[in-house]
Amino acid sequence: NATEDFSGSNTKDTFTMEIDCRGGRVTGTHTCLTGPDEGKKFDIEGTYKDQILTFTWMPSSREAIESGTVTAKLVRDKRLEGHGLYIEPVDGKLYTSNFAADKRS
Repeated sequence: NATEDFSGSNTKDTFTMEIDCRGGRVTGTHTCLTGPDEGKKFDIEGTYKDQILTFTWMPSSREAIESGTVTAKLVRDKRLEGHGLYIEPVDGKLYTSNFAADKRS
C-alpha cells in the first residue's frame, strides 16, 4: 500500500503496488485506489540497490502526459519513504511529491 502527496494539485492518492525485483531491476504496476486518478493503472520500472528504490511511473494506457519518478529508502522493515517529481496533467509543469509505502504481510 502506498500514498503520494502531490504538491502541484494539493491532492493525496493511495495506491496498491505490485512489484517484482530481479537482480536489482524492478518492474510492476500500481493501481490508484483514491484521488483524482482513482481506478487508473500505472506501469512501474526502476531499480533497487542499497535499500534505495528508484522508479518511474506512467499510465498503462499512455493516454495522458501524466508521469513521474520516485526515489524512496527502506527506513525500516516493510516501510519505504521518499520523494518524487511528476508532471501535473492540468498545466504540464513539474512538481514534487512525498511518497510512503508499507508492505502488506
